[in-house]
Amino acid sequence: MSCTGPAFSFRQKAFMLMFLLTATLASVCQADGPPTADDVKQIVWADREFLADPKKFLIEAYAQLSDGNGTVRGDEYHFGRGGDGDWLFFSEFAAAQGATGSSSGGKSALSARGLIQMVVPDGAGLDQHYYDWEYKGEELLGNIRCITFDLKPSKNAGYGSFIGRIWVAIPDRAIVRFDGTYISKGKRASHYFHFVSVRTKNALGEWRPSEVYVEEGSLAKPIRGSSKIQAHMVIWDYQPVRESTLLRIAPGPDLAPVDDSANNRDSIQRYHEIEAEVIRWMETHGLLSPIGNTEKVLETVVNNILATNQDAGYRWPIKVRVLLTEPLESFTVGDTIVVSKGLIDVVPDEAGLALVLSRELAHILLNHHINTRFGYHDFFLKNEQQVLKDLNFQRTPQERADAEAEAVELLVKSPYKQRLSSAALFLRAVAESCETMPALNTKEDFERRESYVKYAGYSLSILAIIVAGIAQLTRKGD
Repeated sequence: MSCTGPAFSFRQKAFMLMFLLTATLASVCQADGPPTADDVKQIVWADREFLADPKKFLIEAYAQLSDGNGTVRGDEYHFGRGGDGDWLFFSEFAAAQGATGSSSGGKSALSARGLIQMVVPDGAGLDQHYYDWEYKGEELLGNIRCITFDLKPSKNAGYGSFIGRIWVAIPDRAIVRFDGTYISKGKRASHYFHFVSVRTKNALGEWRPSEVYVEEGSLAKPIRGSSKIQAHMVIWDYQPVRESTLLRIAPGPDLAPVDDSANNRDSIQRYHEIEAEVIRWMETHGLLSPIGNTEKVLETVVNNILATNQDAGYRWPIKVRVLLTEPLESFTVGDTIVVSKGLIDVVPDEAGLALVLSRELAHILLNHHINTRFGYHDFFLKNEQQVLKDLNFQRTPQERADAEAEAVELLVKSPYKQRLSSAALFLRAVAESCETMPALNTKEDFERRESYVKYAGYSLSILAIIVAGIAQLTRKGD
């Protein structure tokens, strides 16, 4: 008997087993097969159900215009409420801010209609009679298994029809991403840009628009002398909020609050009630991020400053909240410091955060309270747009001067006094960008600008006075 017989038989069996496993796996992977006409109908119906169930949401868009060399020539900012009864409904809180710092009117690079259009492929639905569907295969978006289609408007399609690719989540038959542009009667108009629109699944299992990225590298018709546009749009108030990523900061020593005297306790309590009402309104209208790790990090920076300024004293725990908008701004509401997400994202380091927070902390220590008219309940019974217009945190020139002086004293004694050089360079860069990017930078003459809300919380350009005092801080610290 040959000794090779059993060995050959074993290898043969192993080969057959591997062949069967491979065939089984292939059959499992291809069990669904290419989408059928009925599958496409399900996707179309899911899209119609989505369009029939619009949700109110906040929408913010920031665009930069640049020339062929990449030099920024201007910018534009939009902020408003969308989706009230119609996904394509958009109500801007104020006129768009353009390169001149005033209402950009008809020169808007991102018109309100074009802005909101990009949250859906087609506001009338992706009807099979108006679009040609070409299956392109399966693709993973993260851990989401999707089927993809290239869509092209048919001859029957109307104006502003989508052309590009869509990604559809297989289990839900829901569109989770689409990119391309819009055309009218087979031709692309100059006011349509290329974009990528992304949707996110919320806690209820619903796919909702979350972000849109816009880029056009060679505009057919230059906008205000610029040949390129880049824009980022964020949609929220019905989905988890993104948190900014910050370094872990070691906490300073705990501080005990100082009790108010009986003589002024009632008036201070009144201010706190008013200020708490303002914060609650901003929370319920989606302007503030839920409290998370970012807020804890910012409060740690505040406590580190206070720990080395025990003589300053404070009466209540000081909180920090994140405003979910891009313009670089900060302001105080009572004993709460509010800093925009856009500002947090661009501050270079912990010392830069201290520089920003010290100015607002100074207002709190100097008892610069907000206007008491916010405490009357009829103030918040107005419509959202009017409340945002009237919600003014502007400080008087004297309050600004006093807070600047106090902030310098706080930084002199703080653990950050030797690390402010990078923050100084950053402030100078921001100040220099105010002319070309006014929509991103709030200015000292903010009250003279028509904006979506008179937050007037001090931008980094206002803090420039501290830059001039950095050499003085170092000398005093030595």
